[in-house]
Amino acid sequence: LTFVECLVEFNPGLSHITEEIIINAADNAARKKNNMTSIAIEIDKQSGIISVTNDGASISAGKCKVKGYTHLYVGEFIFGEFLAGANAHGRSKKTTGGGRNSTGAKATNVFSKFFRVQFYDASQKLFFDMQWNNNKDPKANGKVFVGTPPKKFNKMCAKGDWTRVTFLPDYVRFGYASNKLSDDMYEVLRSMVWNLAGTVRGDVVVSFNKKKIPIRTF
Repeated sequence: LTFVECLVEFNPGLSHITEEIIINAADNAARKKNNMTSIAIEIDKQSGIISVTNDGASISAGKCKVKGYTHLYVGEFIFGEFLAGANAHGRSKKTTGGGRNSTGAKATNVFSKFFRVQFYDASQKLFFDMQWNNNKDPKANGKVFVGTPPKKFNKMCAKGDWTRVTFLPDYVRFGYASNKLSDDMYEVLRSMVWNLAGTVRGDVVVSFNKKKIPIRTF
């Protein structure tokens, strides 16, 4: 394994909204009593679509209990409402740098053409699926599905909880002419995955585009 120093041109905003979703998975691995074993990250250079999937404890598939938001599901609340979550006031102890003041994933949502959250809550045997569209435009949001998992997820659900976030960044807002990632930006995001593999809990396997990253530490 060797690291090569090189000069790259990248967009800090695009890097940050991607990092926020990756850090969510890393935070989950850092929590105590979590049986997490894997984080799988996929970046399609041609379509620009990014997805992060991890096992381990998921979010509740039930309704929110916060006053004023009880009409929303927990997943809908956490990923779609600003100032929602354990980090809303910046008081929680964290080993990673993302999600401060609970704006992280919501910022990714706002700066994406679509932002989809899927997870399986094994304790309730419920599958959650919701997609926000057009930079979190309320008029373009898809319906929330909570119920029995589709058959294609049966194998994953049989193993327990899991979470997947898939999004298409609004590349035009970041100064790109199309959804296609530049070579430099792709490599910056890929290096982020390697950094994750070398810093996340040692028994968690990290993969990039279905290939296992062959490091556990630096």
